[in-house]
Amino acid sequence: MNNSSWTLLHNLSAQSYGGGLYLNSGNVSLINTIVAYNTADSSDGNEYGAGIHIDDGNLTLTHSDVVHNIPEGVRNGDGLVTAVNSIFYFNQGDEIVGDASVNYSDVEGGWATGDGNIDADPLFVSPPDLHLDGASLCIDSGTDIPGLPATDFDGNPRPSGSGYDMGAYEYAQQSPAGVLQFSVENYEVSENGGSATITVTRTGGSNGAVSVDYATSDDTATAGSDYTEATGTLNWADGDATDKTFMVDIINDDEIEDEETLILSLDSPTGGAGLGTPSTATLTIMDNDSFKN
Repeated sequence: MNNSSWTLLHNLSAQSYGGGLYLNSGNVSLINTIVAYNTADSSDGNEYGAGIHIDDGNLTLTHSDVVHNIPEGVRNGDGLVTAVNSIFYFNQGDEIVGDASVNYSDVEGGWATGDGNIDADPLFVSPPDLHLDGASLCIDSGTDIPGLPATDFDGNPRPSGSGYDMGAYEYAQQSPAGVLQFSVENYEVSENGGSATITVTRTGGSNGAVSVDYATSDDTATAGSDYTEATGTLNWADGDATDKTFMVDIINDDEIEDEETLILSLDSPTGGAGLGTPSTATLTIMDNDSFKN
């Protein structure tokens, strides 16, 4: 490329034995671009950057991967190189040769100047698949500057988590499984009401199938004479955030007595869900009998 201004979006330059990109002059902007598995032929005695070679001109890399190239990632002669939110790793030679302004990028061996740079294995899922593993330090480690792309190499939205990721792919953050809790702390039912409906809610996320166990226990009310013991499991499917309910059957009698209470409990959530507040509640049985003259 020479004497021109170019912008490459969502581009892949891979397994090219002539090198990924050769810039003689002009302005080139690489956005959501992968330059990987390229080899530069240096049989003529000259040194070439296998990934990107710049004789002159201006190169800007944004959310790009320059990885697994032989011999080098980027070789800059007399040009100007600017990189942000990018990854330079696993190239056989140096990651970047020559002057460059690098910020919020993952550079193998580190980069002495610039802000927000890291030196950590990007943890690609399975090269040549360059998606990030969930444990990658590149996730949420980029920066937010004007003009960043709204989507990644795959067309998925950026950012996905609390910040922009480094590299061409945005890690698809899974929404949390949520927390499970009673809808209120205190429920009431009349002694002649037949049964009480108890509601359990799922809030804060609906990722994955989850469940929680519920149980009743005596307080001033006694199972078998005032109510029927209730135990069981409530289940939510993946993406389901609707309320779930269970019933507590009430035993009616002719005795004149004070209000009586029993304890409702949630326990043993599964699927990554947590217990919210309240995870215990009270059910009050209101007496319906009166004194007879």
